[in-house]
Amino acid sequence: MNILITGAARGLGFYCTAQLAAKKHRVFAGVRNREKALLNFSRENLNQVRIIQLDITVSEQVASLGDILKENSIDILINNAGVYPGGEAPASTS
Repeated sequence: MNILITGAARGLGFYCTAQLAAKKHRVFAGVRNREKALLNFSRENLNQVRIIQLDITVSEQVASLGDILKENSIDILINNAGVYPGGEAPASTS
């Protein structure tokens, strides 16, 4: 199964990516910071993951996602990315 997860670099998105890849699904992981995500994913050794530069606030990156979708059918979308109204979200909300 092909699965697209936005906001996949950390937190819930990363956890879902790791779990689904471990079950041998092909996961397209949309991330804002590709280099940082590569480090996180390489630690997990996730061979089923294709990392995609995808900041949902950058229209060019969202548009380029269309090329990937033309080449690959997506069975499931997990739209985990969000936009924090004040810019970068705080590190902790406790």
